[in-house]
Amino acid sequence: MKNSEKSGMGKKIAIFFGVWLLLGIIASVFIVLNSPKDSLQQKMPVEVKTDTAETVEPSLPAFKKESGLSEAEKLRNPLIVNHTGLVQVVTNLKGERLGVAQIVKLSEKDFDSITAKNLKDFWLECNFDGWQWVWILESNSEGYTGRAMQITGNGSVARYGYINAFEDEGIDFGKFHEIVREFFYLSDEKDFQYFNLDDPDDEGLKRFKDSDRVFAAKIN
Repeated sequence: MKNSEKSGMGKKIAIFFGVWLLLGIIASVFIVLNSPKDSLQQKMPVEVKTDTAETVEPSLPAFKKESGLSEAEKLRNPLIVNHTGLVQVVTNLKGERLGVAQIVKLSEKDFDSITAKNLKDFWLECNFDGWQWVWILESNSEGYTGRAMQITGNGSVARYGYINAFEDEGIDFGKFHEIVREFFYLSDEKDFQYFNLDDPDDEGLKRFKDSDRVFAAKIN
């Protein structure tokens, strides 16, 4: 009788420790399975993809760190003062994202006032590296007027003319339907050459004087 009682007690003890051992194994497996997931979430923050002006390509600065311009020169330049961080997402005809363009929006008065000196200084100040292109757009109370300059080729060339200014037309927004003037930037000289599309074929490239209004119909 005593042997059977000892045997029963031993079985109960064995079962008791077996249950706790099993619970311990289950708990350990649960911790192991969940720990990598938690640490991975901590190391890899969620990526938020958006095309708003505030968050698109935050790693691309709009201005160079050192342009050599004084603060007074910057404050007198409508192109620099009005460069407020507006951007446009650039896509191809398939709707695939190619990059981001900077947009400088100017009033009609400011647009007409831009001199060659303003444009040269803006070229020195603007960071072209990594951007698809840079737009200088004229606007009024109703929206964009259609007059525009587009700087491309990593800041090496530009064109001025008339574009489709209706943003709700998507891929056609910014498409030139008339080009007035082509620009070529000479980085070594920090200067421009240009030609007008209505000039005779045998007329060579021209240079601006600092006081020239670059968007004027005729330049003296």
